Amino acid sequence: MKSKRVPPMNKLLMVLFFLVPSGLAAQGANGALKPEAKFYGIGAWDADSLGNHRVVIEVQTKSDAVRAHIPWRRRDVRPEQKNVIIIDAATGKRITNVHWTRMHREAGDVVFQPKTAPGKYYLYYLVYKSIGSRNYPKGYHQQMERTADDAWLKRVGLDQPSNLELRLRSLEIAKLIQFQSIDELNSFYPMEIIATAQEVNSIVKKHPRSQHLLFPEDRDHPIKTSIIHSSGLRR
Repeated sequence: MKSKRVPPMNKLLMVLFFLVPSGLAAQGANGALKPEAKFYGIGAWDADSLGNHRVVIEVQTKSDAVRAHIPWRRRDVRPEQKNVIIIDAATGKRITNVHWTRMHREAGDVVFQPKTAPGKYYLYYLVYKSIGSRNYPKGYHQQMERTADDAWLKRVGLDQPSNLELRLRSLEIAKLIQFQSIDELNSFYPMEIIATAQEVNSIVKKHPRSQHLLFPEDRDHPIKTSIIHSSGLRR
């Protein structure tokens, strides 16, 4: 019996991306960061209250509002439902005037009011809380909070969607310094960083007749968990 031909790329696509960037610099909304080891580090903070992952950014100039592009390449689903806490590194205080203009698994774009400038800020994402007993704890991610003051949103022009893009272009862009985890065990680099949809589509177009693409990896980089890419494909 003649076997039925399977349409190209209808089956599982296994993609592992280890792309070398030209540098981790301030980026616009369409900027793309290609992961490299030096951009993923280890930090020290209270993980019980802030979670295991953060982004370090730097503000150069004092302003009522700055914006930041965070190309985090997250493996979790529905990131827009999960809280992000921004802390002023100099004072340890939380920044409450925060407004996310875009948030998805590949990246997020945020506008916030810096209190210290020049200064560094920590964006804690995947913030979780534990419930249950000590012997049988159960963790869950905090729900996204709205903490921005309406007067600040109006003052910086974020209350009117009609002129939002124009207003965003006028804001200073905070510099992205590094992605950090609480320890090596919790680091997402390199095996838990998703490929972008554009990267996956580029690979697929280069191999239109292939049913499978397999990228072997050194045993020093074990796959910790299954990853659903932004394209919907699973690694």
